[in-house]
Amino acid sequence: MFLKKSENNMFLEKKNNRSRLLIIGVVLLSFLFLFLYLFRVAQQEMSKEIEEIIQTPDGYQEVFDTKTLISLAPRFLGFSEPQTYLILFYNNTELRPSGGFIGSYSVLTLDKGRATIHRVSGSENTNWTDESLAHEDPPAPLSMYLGVAHWYFRDANWSPDFKQSAIKTIELYNREVPNPVQNIDTVIGVTPNVLEELLALTGDITVDGITFTEQNVVETLEYEVEFGYKKRGIAIADRKQILEKLFKKVLKELTPQVVTNLKGLIKTLEVAADEKQLQFYSYNKENQKIIETVDWDGQLQKTDGDFFMWVDANLGALKTDHAIWRELDYKLENTVEGLVVTATMNYQHNGTYDWRTSRYRTYARVFVPQGSIFKSVTIDGKEIEEQEVNKGKELDKQWFGSFVSIEPGLSKKVTYTYLLPKRISAQIDQGLYTLYVQKQAGTHDIGLTLHQRFGKNISTALPPEHKKDWGDNDYLIETDLQVDRQFKIEF
Repeated sequence: MFLKKSENNMFLEKKNNRSRLLIIGVVLLSFLFLFLYLFRVAQQEMSKEIEEIIQTPDGYQEVFDTKTLISLAPRFLGFSEPQTYLILFYNNTELRPSGGFIGSYSVLTLDKGRATIHRVSGSENTNWTDESLAHEDPPAPLSMYLGVAHWYFRDANWSPDFKQSAIKTIELYNREVPNPVQNIDTVIGVTPNVLEELLALTGDITVDGITFTEQNVVETLEYEVEFGYKKRGIAIADRKQILEKLFKKVLKELTPQVVTNLKGLIKTLEVAADEKQLQFYSYNKENQKIIETVDWDGQLQKTDGDFFMWVDANLGALKTDHAIWRELDYKLENTVEGLVVTATMNYQHNGTYDWRTSRYRTYARVFVPQGSIFKSVTIDGKEIEEQEVNKGKELDKQWFGSFVSIEPGLSKKVTYTYLLPKRISAQIDQGLYTLYVQKQAGTHDIGLTLHQRFGKNISTALPPEHKKDWGDNDYLIETDLQVDRQFKIEF
């Protein structure tokens, strides 16, 4: 990503597409096989699986270099040394900063292609009620708006930086989960969007008389683990067993596609990772280096230029995020005071009160360049008291946060206004402005509009505006936040 390099060289250096595909192949095939083993779909040595893939049609060679793939795959598959994985199933209909509420999790170890499954469980089945544990205070918003006294494993992913959330999750997992598996090597965060896309490949699947489709799988699963299990006479401790049954069947259907539809399968998982529905963090430095190369690490991007990220945290609003439409407007104006940013999130609550939908309660934070100066927060044009706004620093970013509530059928506009640090003004004076808008993991279908008034003539812009808008002082563009977006303006 260009903002990880020198700003002036960001568009001069391009990734080698072939190298990227090789890394994609290693990472995605490795984790595909990991999930296959997770539910005991594949029962034979991984070496045999690789041999079968090598014998696929010639088209495979157009995507991956087999020798390179085989040489790198052992890092992830436990051939070089055993690898232990913590897999977090993030429910993004209950959005949290790094992807979604941790509803379920699994721990397994891969050793020379064979898996030992240590645990598949819901996050509620931990020792979170044990007051004898060495608990710690939660982030203030969790305490204030959820009423929790301690920081629990299920709420561990409070940072929008996946690496930081993964490290905290391991810490709370070791404290709270009975007999935790030690020495976890890699943490994986995955949202239900990935399951939807996999069902698009397999077609409809029926488990225990319940038919799951690409369109209904998330809602149906939520209903079954919240209410449906009672009607079927299942104990509350076993209510999430249907997850394992469904994944097992999905992955059994996917197994032949490793050979017959490898390109389609890889593309599906590649898009999921690019869109931050799938994230990885590894304690193994070599593995992490591979993950970071293709920007699937979910970390806050480092940049000397402008930066923006809007982060929502659903606090006590059931699974209401399924009904929330969002659109972000990012405005910048060069004033006598300096560069003033006005960032507005337009929320529309399209739901009604039902078993999974209520008023939307979100703690909304914006992450901006360090040194930015807060000016105000308004909700539908009404400024809230500054003492009700939280401020802090995380990694190399400044953040501001406040709480918002939206009733079903209504909309709200939440606007943060702040002054960018002088170093960004100095960059513009030298003829260059860059902006990195980072997508929050687990979100989708967010519109993005930029309107920036620099007060000096623009010579080039990437991405370019419509031709009719060329040759003035303003930069106006409409896009989306399906992935992170990068912008470069020269004067």
